[in-house]
Amino acid sequence: LLVRQPRRMILLAGKFAAMALFTTGLITFVALVNILLSFAESSIAHADTKIWLSSKAIHDFFDKDGAFLYSSPLITVADCEGAGETFKVQSDWLEANLTVSAQLQGEIGARALGRIYTFGPCFRAEKSATKKHLAEFYMVEPEYTWYHLEDAIKLAEKFVKYVIRDVRVMCEYEFSQIGIDSKFLYDIDTEWQIKTYDEICQLFDVKWGDDINSETEQKIVS
Repeated sequence: LLVRQPRRMILLAGKFAAMALFTTGLITFVALVNILLSFAESSIAHADTKIWLSSKAIHDFFDKDGAFLYSSPLITVADCEGAGETFKVQSDWLEANLTVSAQLQGEIGARALGRIYTFGPCFRAEKSATKKHLAEFYMVEPEYTWYHLEDAIKLAEKFVKYVIRDVRVMCEYEFSQIGIDSKFLYDIDTEWQIKTYDEICQLFDVKWGDDINSETEQKIVS
């Protein structure tokens, strides 16, 4: 897991990614769990069922953690602090965007309810031909009031471990059908290491203040 936010703290554990961002008095924790499953030899209905079960694990985790599911609009005029290029939505009476994040609405919900999370589609219009870019994806965005960095790291670890454990149990058949040994998913149960941004700069000769590029991230988790 890789967690990054303005105070430059990095959490490492395998090849799963999450990102934590501070707001005033609140913690925005964005967890993007990329579970790539191929259902080439499965029916569409079977694939949809498995994807639904993976989503259910996300809802189950936050329900047990006392968080409320908070809905946000897909059509909005907000661009979430410039989080990404937006797709335009226009009609003869409306000019708006498809949402890039539910952060703004989530912050309001957290002020009222204490712990909330949003889980829904987001859209990014950046031009990219890489495998890492998705124009449409589902994103989980918890907003927990008065959470500090250490609290966000613990939440990230608990969340990713919970979801991955469920996926490896529920999707054994799919893994076997595409010839993938799911044993590597058991690495998630090992103790996670925490490294600061300063430590990464020293270990991998990164200029302080620069972003950590993909090649360095691969070295970190290898």
